[in-house]
Amino acid sequence: MSGISQFFKVCAISGVTLFSTLATSASFTGYAYGEFSNPVSGVNDYINIVNNDLGYYSSNKSNFNWGIDRRGHSSQFRFDGNASDYVESDFTVSEGSAFSLGEFTYVNRATRYSADVSGVDFDLNVNLLGIGWSTFNYSLSIDNTPNGSKNVPDYVSLISQGEDSLFSYLGESYRFEILGFSRDGGLTFEDSTFANERSSTTAEIYGQIQAVPVPAALWLFGSGLLTLGALVKRKNR
Repeated sequence: MSGISQFFKVCAISGVTLFSTLATSASFTGYAYGEFSNPVSGVNDYINIVNNDLGYYSSNKSNFNWGIDRRGHSSQFRFDGNASDYVESDFTVSEGSAFSLGEFTYVNRATRYSADVSGVDFDLNVNLLGIGWSTFNYSLSIDNTPNGSKNVPDYVSLISQGEDSLFSYLGESYRFEILGFSRDGGLTFEDSTFANERSSTTAEIYGQIQAVPVPAALWLFGSGLLTLGALVKRKNR
């Protein structure tokens, strides 16, 4: 076999390896739930946290309540994790596809006893079956506007306190990341959402699992180029 033929054989093998790696798409099954903690507030503020969105043990949601309006109701963050209870089926997602981890609802009321409430920590826990748990630590920052007659929205921002989760599955490496809030079914993503005064809004928090490029096929292709370079150098001699 000539050197040139050997080079093309190496390139063909590396190309098949590379494209077969890219064409293979893994799927993952699991569920998610959320927890609120560590509110930022003043001594005269009313706050209440009830974390009942806990895996398969409850069909309830996790709530962060603050302030009191004239009817005795509070502003609220509410999270219901995807497939987080016994009445929902586990989600199944493909690598590279964005998927919802749960519904985040913001109820914005004209409250008292909430002047210094500016945020709360939020942990998003995801269990991928056969792989294990990933916990994403976030803080939710609240941008409150003064209560008044004008319908000015209040914003909440999702601020990461950690990094993406890396894991291995069936010999491949993957990165699990949070994409942010989506109000349009996963078409676009933002790091904040909002609710007008005396109203509520619901956005979903989306995530994505991406394969980390495996360098083996690229290394094999590179070795083919090195082989060709050596052959050309030898021929020139």
